[in-house]
Amino acid sequence: MSKTTPAPKRFRIHHFADKKARREPITMLTCYDAVTARLFDESGVDSLLVGDSYGNTLLGYSSTTPVRLEEILVATGAVARGAARAFVVADPALRQLRGVPAQAVRSAVRPDEGANAVKLEGGTRQAPAIEAIVKAGIPSSATSDSPAVGERVGRPRVQGRTDEAAPPSSTTPSPFRTPAPSRS
Repeated sequence: MSKTTPAPKRFRIHHFADKKARREPITMLTCYDAVTARLFDESGVDSLLVGDSYGNTLLGYSSTTPVRLEEILVATGAVARGAARAFVVADPALRQLRGVPAQAVRSAVRPDEGANAVKLEGGTRQAPAIEAIVKAGIPSSATSDSPAVGERVGRPRVQGRTDEAAPPSSTTPSPFRTPAPSRS
C-alpha cells in the first residue's frame, strides 16, 4: 500500500480498479496453505492465487493436469482461513470446467471454501462454461490459454510477445464480458 492510501479492511474487486487509477502496484502471490496465507496477508499482499500449480509444487504431480477440483478446494479453504484481508482467487483445474455449463458454475467457486473469485483459462473453447460463470455473477478473470497448451509445446515458456506470435486462441475476441464490479 502507498503511504497516502490506508489499507482496506478487506481487499475487494473495486480496490483493484482504485489502485490502478492511482497507478499503484497490485500485488498477487501464489499460496497453498493457511500459514503462508497469514504471512502474506500480514505483509499487505493484495491478492492470493490458489493455483493448480499446487499439484506439481506440493502434491508431486509432474504437471498441473491431474489436479482434481477437490484438491484445489482443500488448498483454497486453507488459504481463505489464513487470509483476513487479501482477495483470494481460486484456479480450478481446467478439466473441471469442461462440459455442461451448470457443472462449471458449481465447480467455479464454492463460497464455503472462501474464494472471492475464480481464474478461468482455455480461450474460446471454454466460452460456454465461462459465460455461464460470468452470468452467475461469480467474479472471474480469464486468460486465453491453459497450462495444458504449454505442455503441448514442450514446456512452459513465454509466448505471444507480439500479436503475430500470440497463440491463436489469445487473438480470438472474447465471447463474454465480466460484469462491472459493485462497490459494496
